[in-house]
Amino acid sequence: MTAEDDRRLAADVLGYMTAAGLTVLLLPQVYKTIKQKHTAGLSNKMNIINSCIAVCGIAYAILIDEIPLLVGEVVVLFCAATLIILNYVYKENTLRVKDMHSDYMGELENGKKKELNTESSTSALTPNEEKEENGKAFMY
Repeated sequence: MTAEDDRRLAADVLGYMTAAGLTVLLLPQVYKTIKQKHTAGLSNKMNIINSCIAVCGIAYAILIDEIPLLVGEVVVLFCAATLIILNYVYKENTLRVKDMHSDYMGELENGKKKELNTESSTSALTPNEEKEENGKAFMY
């Protein structure tokens, strides 16, 4: 094996490692989004930019004939595009979750002010338990 062969082997190994990393980069986020059925907290702009970068990466991988990079970039594009689509599919759920979150945060703030202003509390329930009791359990 020559030095050039060693260099090429090292480059291939790094290429496959990069492709593997790119392949799994967004899969957990796609899984979590599908499982929760909302996209609260996700930036759609980031996913659009990521998709554009993946398209450039695909073109580059084709031009330099690097299959590992091509596979990784295709999977990244698929995941980013999926998150963009899910952002629109789950838009109503996302708005509902954001409203529930702001209601919950408001109750926490009011509960803290109430505890600070009075010595005894009229309710033994925490704000989270009160929400659950009212049928509006907030799970994040």
